[in-house]
Amino acid sequence: MTSLLDMWNRDYNEWPDLENFSAHLCDIGKEQIHFTYKREIDSLRTLFPKDHPAQLKLTIMEDQLKVNIIINIYLMSEDIMK
Repeated sequence: MTSLLDMWNRDYNEWPDLENFSAHLCDIGKEQIHFTYKREIDSLRTLFPKDHPAQLKLTIMEDQLKVNIIINIYLMSEDIMK
């Protein structure tokens, strides 16, 4: 299994998307995965200048996380309505 350090130490084009990151952390609950993914994005953001192409990749990753959280909230609300 790849360590988190090794995962982020690759070229930014090889960083995992949310699905791959989640699979990597499959033993951890979904909320913890989202929190950890967001924390990693925030940490990586500080390593690159604002105009570096990695910033766009980080924005895409962050938006993907937001969409996933919204979908999970929607699915939970449907379960409550049943």
